[in-house]
Amino acid sequence: MIRLITILFSLSTLMTYGQSKEDIIAVFKAASQLSELDPLFQVDLSAGPTMVLVKNNRLSSGSNEVERNYWSLTNDDFWGFDRPIKIMTEQEAGFEGVRNDQLVSASLSFSGDQCNLGFTATIDEGTRYLQGWISLTRSGFDWEVTGQNIRTR
Repeated sequence: MIRLITILFSLSTLMTYGQSKEDIIAVFKAASQLSELDPLFQVDLSAGPTMVLVKNNRLSSGSNEVERNYWSLTNDDFWGFDRPIKIMTEQEAGFEGVRNDQLVSASLSFSGDQCNLGFTATIDEGTRYLQGWISLTRSGFDWEVTGQNIRTR
């Protein structure tokens, strides 16, 4: 009986605080609506101006759940977004004709129903950098932007 209670508690904790792949997708969907991120949609692909996220070629053995879910993202996960987002490795980007300086590096951290999305990218053909963070809060199944600190240098 104690084992069953422990398992049920663990599952409820995971459901309450575990960040799924769907959470990560919803976070990017909410953040992509910010006009301050317009410069990140700088790669001209068939779908128009597109943000291209970079991911590592391999997943390290010490990766946490969020890193594993981020690494498992594919372009299909961003299908239907109002603003196109692609995700690829540097090698895949090279095959697509996307320069390394056009790739957006992102990092995610979650704490319960809170998320911080950090990012950095080169804009204006390598002359300026756009970087910052966006705070989001879960609202039902969606995520809403609650704060941001985005700067260009």
